[in-house]
Amino acid sequence: MHLLENTIKNYIGLICGDFKDLGPGVESYVLPSAIWKEIGSATAISNDTIPSAFGRRVPNVAEDRTYMTAEAHLVWATMYSRILLRGRFSQERYYIWHPCTILNLKSSELSSLRRRIAKYLVTQYSITTTVADSCIPDLAE
Repeated sequence: MHLLENTIKNYIGLICGDFKDLGPGVESYVLPSAIWKEIGSATAISNDTIPSAFGRRVPNVAEDRTYMTAEAHLVWATMYSRILLRGRFSQERYYIWHPCTILNLKSSELSSLRRRIAKYLVTQYSITTTVADSCIPDLAE
């Protein structure tokens, strides 16, 4: 479970442009700070619409994220990210995360998703080797 939660933390850092100082390289997936601040504000405001049974309140993700727990990262990824990130990226392929948040995938869809992610990682890795710092090593197996 914590592997997934740490991956979410890394994903947030990656789209903010502050993950291991990698930067976007030749890509354009990093969200501008004005958009990220808007997403952070919307996250804080949206807390009132998510029942507490689904998890704790999520702080503003655009501010100091050291206050976010593993649970807060998981809640943000599963309850908030699909809506808050909609239309924010310049290319459709940057939405690879969204199918991972679907809670009722069939096994055939899961196999297809694994292949899609593996293909995505191979493509990204062929562009630059620094992307390996943000990948899960055994995902493509």
